[in-house]
Amino acid sequence: MRINSFYSYKYMLNTEYSKQCPECKNHFDARRLNQKFCTAECKIRYNNRTLRTHYHARKQEDSICRDVNNVLFKNRKILKQFEGKTVKLEELTQRGFVLKFITQFERKNDKKNIFYCYDIGYEFFDTQTLTVFKRT
Repeated sequence: MRINSFYSYKYMLNTEYSKQCPECKNHFDARRLNQKFCTAECKIRYNNRTLRTHYHARKQEDSICRDVNNVLFKNRKILKQFEGKTVKLEELTQRGFVLKFITQFERKNDKKNIFYCYDIGYEFFDTQTLTVFKRT
């Protein structure tokens, strides 16, 4: 038995230190003050389970970010085809453009909004017509 300090050794001699294993929920007598698990197998099983849970949660978050970025990249590719032109919104949506995905927007002095998808911007003239341009 390795002794970290005299106090902890004295505490262990005078006290029966009973704990509950977080993995199997069995009660056990700890050999150290900081011992959490009854066996090495419980410790490994617990750590593998928690790491797996965190991995799946992160994988799901990464999946959401990847999906959004794919839509944004597709929008930029479609807008780039019409750079410097005036185009109908219907034509963009037929090619797969999703209007609600943007990376940034600005408000001009005359209360018009400019929407950006990365470096390509567009501005509405009316509800169905817009001009596409590259940010300078």
